[in-house]
Amino acid sequence: EKLIQKGSFDELISIINNRLSENPFDAETLFIAGLLYQALGRYDEAISSIELSNYKDIRAERYWNALGECEFHLGQKDRAIQSFKQSILSKPGFTTAYISLGICYLNQSKLEDAQAVLETALPFERENPYVNLYLALAIYKLTLTPLAISDYMEAALKVDNSKLDTALCLAFLNAEAENDHYRKNQIVDQLMHSFPNFSPTWIYKAHMSFAEGNIDEGLNYFKKAILIDPRDSIAHSKLIMVSHYIEKVSSEEILEYAQNYYRQCIVPFLMENSIEFDFRNLINKFQENPKLRIGFVSADFKMHPVFFWVSSLLKYVRKDDFEIYCYANNAKNPLAESIQCHKLEYIYHLSDRELAEKIYADEIHILVDLSGHTAGNRLNTFALKAAPLHFIVTGKQIGRAH
Repeated sequence: EKLIQKGSFDELISIINNRLSENPFDAETLFIAGLLYQALGRYDEAISSIELSNYKDIRAERYWNALGECEFHLGQKDRAIQSFKQSILSKPGFTTAYISLGICYLNQSKLEDAQAVLETALPFERENPYVNLYLALAIYKLTLTPLAISDYMEAALKVDNSKLDTALCLAFLNAEAENDHYRKNQIVDQLMHSFPNFSPTWIYKAHMSFAEGNIDEGLNYFKKAILIDPRDSIAHSKLIMVSHYIEKVSSEEILEYAQNYYRQCIVPFLMENSIEFDFRNLINKFQENPKLRIGFVSADFKMHPVFFWVSSLLKYVRKDDFEIYCYANNAKNPLAESIQCHKLEYIYHLSDRELAEKIYADEIHILVDLSGHTAGNRLNTFALKAAPLHFIVTGKQIGRAH
């Protein structure tokens, strides 16, 4: 196992072959061979070797956890969950299985389940940085409130470098929520030192530059983030958005930024998420019952100008002619609950594809984007064309409407 961690695969293969030539049914060797296949990304072979090892008769918790990790990587999430649960049953204090199960739930956006599992693991290893890190991530995704994770942050920051980037990003969000400028600068400096090729580092640095009035520097940091990771849609969106407010950035430059965003983010996303929606049945239904369903998508159904504009608009919608669906990409809150619509859905836990499928299932005729390139946008979902007609209303347009 130490050789796997070091990446000394050739040496390990030689050892495994020698041991299996002496005893083809050696449980320990077959199990290690399975771990090797897993490290190499050959998950089907890993499962075969792990199952053949019958290692569950020796260390059942490790057997089921290893099996679950392979199933998880093969996309067999439900089977993986059962394997991780079996691992926990075999040894209730086996923290690794709790972490694996928590990650699996996070991947499926079952955030409450992830939080519950990881909180169960805390008493066994309260200082385990991975438990704290993923617990912090689950709570942050659930509440979208950085302050909610502060109790777990110090432990999370003890994690090794493979996860330190995530821990530092969460810490930055926490410092931002507390408006702790000094702490934000500290974290950004640590990120730049430890992860110079990590695009969020430069996004955060751009934020700091704009806060200090260094506009050119901020723009260059966003561009640096895009150079490091051309598919970082957040960096693209932030560059496009802030450029609209900087007089010396020409419309031609903004158009170029938008075209780069389309080529580098939207096109690859569409290639990976090939899906085509058929609206013929929807149009036939509309001809029989001409009642328009309009969906509004925003991350600002909260204390925000967008919310007040939309909520005031919807008061005048004729219920006999329209059904309004509001898709809120933000945490639950009383303001959102007060909006007058046919249906309010919280969507922050859905992937872009899942959201598109939901909108299609809701039989939306017109889908309205209220975010543009602002934070929390779901532009990938709009790229999937889940409704026959799309409209975009940006903050600037809302300002003009007022």
